[in-house]
Amino acid sequence: MDRYRIISVLSSHEHSTVWLAEHKALGDLRIIKGIPRSSCYHDVLVREAHLLKHLNSPFIPIIYDVEEDDDYTYIVEQYIEGESLGVMCTHRLLSEYEVFHIILRISSIIKYLHTLPEKIYYLDLKPENIIVAGQEAYLVDFGSAVSESAKLSQGLFGTAGFSAPEQSSGKNVSERTDVYALGRLLEYMVNHSGIDNAMRDRLLKVVQKACSREWWKRISDVDIFIKMLEKLKNGKTETKEGGKKENAKQANSFEGTRIGVFGLSAGCGTTTVALALAAYLAGKDCEKVCFVEQDDHDDIRALMESVGVRSRTGMYEIDRVRYLAGKSCRNKAGFLNEKYDAMVFDLGSDAQKAMSTLRLCDRKIVIGSSAVWRSKEYEFLTMLKGRETENWFLLVNLADSTILRNMRGYGIGMLPFPWEPDPLHPDAAAARVFEKTLRMTP
Repeated sequence: MDRYRIISVLSSHEHSTVWLAEHKALGDLRIIKGIPRSSCYHDVLVREAHLLKHLNSPFIPIIYDVEEDDDYTYIVEQYIEGESLGVMCTHRLLSEYEVFHIILRISSIIKYLHTLPEKIYYLDLKPENIIVAGQEAYLVDFGSAVSESAKLSQGLFGTAGFSAPEQSSGKNVSERTDVYALGRLLEYMVNHSGIDNAMRDRLLKVVQKACSREWWKRISDVDIFIKMLEKLKNGKTETKEGGKKENAKQANSFEGTRIGVFGLSAGCGTTTVALALAAYLAGKDCEKVCFVEQDDHDDIRALMESVGVRSRTGMYEIDRVRYLAGKSCRNKAGFLNEKYDAMVFDLGSDAQKAMSTLRLCDRKIVIGSSAVWRSKEYEFLTMLKGRETENWFLLVNLADSTILRNMRGYGIGMLPFPWEPDPLHPDAAAARVFEKTLRMTP
């Protein structure tokens, strides 16, 4: 380390010391983090430092070198001159533009880390680790970052108020762990901003979706988090006079939404859930809902006749919902071409037949059974992992939180679905599940 002249100590605790230093020959300022060789976290932090040397983002400091002496291992990295977000928020309020710009920039950095061949979880997202320099924001201090394959030690990671609950044990961290921190960071910025109350409320709803204590109830990945924010950011359109007006489509509207409901197996409750969802939407914001049964089924005809509703065309109507039966519906193409506030497709359990329709749907709901002997059915979700699953959601029939806790790693949100005796008139428990599901599939 003879090449550097120490200027000041920036921080110091038992597991590392951070110095601001000058490269004697080049005159450049550098950050040097010294990790005591006696620290129980030494090997983990050094291994991750070597991993970070290969990162390639203009918004992450460059790792120049890793050096050693008898007492320390030193990580030498780029110094970014600016002001931390934490310091900035102590002397002024952020503008709406700054809130969106900073949270989207940091989210894009986290997304980059999560999409590396060897995923990296940052795990210590907080205002002090974000440097604002000019018009840009940078993410610094990767001392808590770990690769997906690393074994974590208890109590090492996170900062109180920003770290997810599962970090206290150092176990089971995932993409959703960083999503939680992004939500808390967004909440911090909103509370230190001058944005109007309407936008504040909308942003805090995103925070709520990102920061559930139960990891499986959170937004499933950073890409969805980003798209939710971009949707809010672009929800205002400029008028000719240069002012802003609200988009005609309100945040709670389902206008034109297509929802595909697909079952992992026959008899797992797909039709029950789809029927209840259509009835729920009709009682919510939708004036006209269409329920479409898969062509090779005809359960809707039998259901309608059992409740005393008859039709010669195979199209039935109850309480603002139009039901198109499978085989017996005549002129289905004509009915489908009409304008609806929402359409619900009951796609059965044949994945090959369902996929062509699912691709056209805005939201995809998968229905599974909670029976342990049917666990192989979930191989379909394993196949989906790593693909575009941002608007997919899993509802597990008759499950509880313990069952869901054991169903990990599919990369989509999930909730238990309660017993529903009358899907044409869903009860409050089913309504609560649908409300959460539609909130979490933007």
